[in-house]
Amino acid sequence: MSCGTMITGVTSPVSISTPYTDQGSVKIDGIDMGRGSFIANLHRDRDHQIEYISTDGVQTRTVTRHFNWLTLFNVLNFGVGFIVDYTNGSFWELDQGQLSFNNQAN
Repeated sequence: MSCGTMITGVTSPVSISTPYTDQGSVKIDGIDMGRGSFIANLHRDRDHQIEYISTDGVQTRTVTRHFNWLTLFNVLNFGVGFIVDYTNGSFWELDQGQLSFNNQAN
């Protein structure tokens, strides 16, 4: 097994907050996720684009990935875990755990 996979998993929870008075919808990577606030479990293997579409316009945020330092512990298993972590996405971490949108477009 690999260190990044065992300790952090392959997805990250990202809390998405929208105004409760608005009926705007949220899209993640172009896929409609519905209305209102929720927690999305995003895969760590790529960057994600989150859009909030409301009557005031479209707001876009990008959640980017960066190196997961826990994968360095794979040296303890002679580096085999690096391959596992890289292929399943645990090699990366996402930079944001919470996104907030408001009623004003960018």
